[in-house]
Amino acid sequence: MSENLTQLSAFKARELFSSGKISPTQLLSACLNRYTARERKIGAWACLDPEDALNQAKQCDSYNKSVLSNRPLHGLPIGIKDIFDTGDLPTEYGSKIFLGHQPQYDSNVVKLLKKAGAIIMGKTITTEFALSAPAKTRNPVAYGQTPGGSSSGSAAAVADLMVPLSIGSQTGGSVLRPASYCGIYGFKPSFDKISCEGMMRLAERLDHVGIFARHLKDIALVSDVLIKTEHTTQSNSIFPNHSISKALGTPLPRKPRLAFIKGIPWQKTENYMNDLCHHWTRSLKCTVDYLKLEEPFDCALDCHTTILNANLYYNFKHLLNKYPKKFHPITKKRILAGKGISASTYIAVLEKTNLIEIEAQKLFTKFDALITASAPGQPPSLETTGSSVMQQTWTLLGNPCFSLPVLTGPNRLPVGIQIIGARGNDKFLFRVARWLMDRTRFHP
Repeated sequence: MSENLTQLSAFKARELFSSGKISPTQLLSACLNRYTARERKIGAWACLDPEDALNQAKQCDSYNKSVLSNRPLHGLPIGIKDIFDTGDLPTEYGSKIFLGHQPQYDSNVVKLLKKAGAIIMGKTITTEFALSAPAKTRNPVAYGQTPGGSSSGSAAAVADLMVPLSIGSQTGGSVLRPASYCGIYGFKPSFDKISCEGMMRLAERLDHVGIFARHLKDIALVSDVLIKTEHTTQSNSIFPNHSISKALGTPLPRKPRLAFIKGIPWQKTENYMNDLCHHWTRSLKCTVDYLKLEEPFDCALDCHTTILNANLYYNFKHLLNKYPKKFHPITKKRILAGKGISASTYIAVLEKTNLIEIEAQKLFTKFDALITASAPGQPPSLETTGSSVMQQTWTLLGNPCFSLPVLTGPNRLPVGIQIIGARGNDKFLFRVARWLMDRTRFHP
């Protein structure tokens, strides 16, 4: 019974709570049992207090069912990437410098999740300062391969059935790439749609909060809680807000206008990716245009890299100078890469980015969504967290993106498909995602 409960979607668990067939404590206990059995092998958690989590679940058990409509995540366990401040759990940012660091307050994301009734099961592993030095986490579907980064623990915990939901972040490709490697859903909303207040910042121009789950409806559940609407501000939310779940439940009136995109990022993909992805697009039995993105998209990767590197050096140079021996060599190299970037160079890159944004907006007058790979291929070895090259352009531009778990590569390892929507039109992208998943019966 315990194993079956860990396989439940968050959406189904809510239904069973409402009917009284299971309780939040039963679900949480099943998740904790899974954690006990698997954590030593997977290494997904930075901090987990079973007693505290069970106390949260018992409090949820005590609620009258009549108030559950105002608690859309009532009784649902969720993992939080260890770069989000939590007032009752340590937040260490994957760094030796911050071992035992205890914030005074919750981040905005954690506040909203608690308000919605979620059980904060624990803090999930992040790579050091959410950069690219591999952490201890293993990929549950391919133990000898990376789960991706930097949201390594968040993706692995969901994929391994330890928890149905988790929160990550993306400044390059740290949500969609782990989702692809672990064979689950990953969602990065439009820029600034979810508040980053109380989250460790790498680059304010690029930082996004992201969501992991094994089911599309579950991504919508959490998005309804966290995504700002015209009636919410950065630090508050109004429940219930089911606008995204309602959008997901509303079928498209016609086939979506889709384009499969290639360009400089595609040059980094594995040889098998072309046939693998095109086989899937043909299986959809709808028209899919094929586009090669050229100027001004050719400079998007360089723009992203320059903005990120400049911000990394600005934000971390003082810590690096004070604690040089406590940084992983990969992290140190990433930070120092931004040392020589001048203000004039940075401004020029921002201007180029504005030109790319204009051209991207034109694309979405012709197409409802763009399609490409979520990662260059199957998950690579544990010596790396993989490449973010497939996400960098769309992180730079702030477009909403999904990684859909639809493909497997030649070694039967997961390969995600990335779909990209118009900035600010997140609801419609959910509808496109549902349309695609309803028609995906692809088994290469």
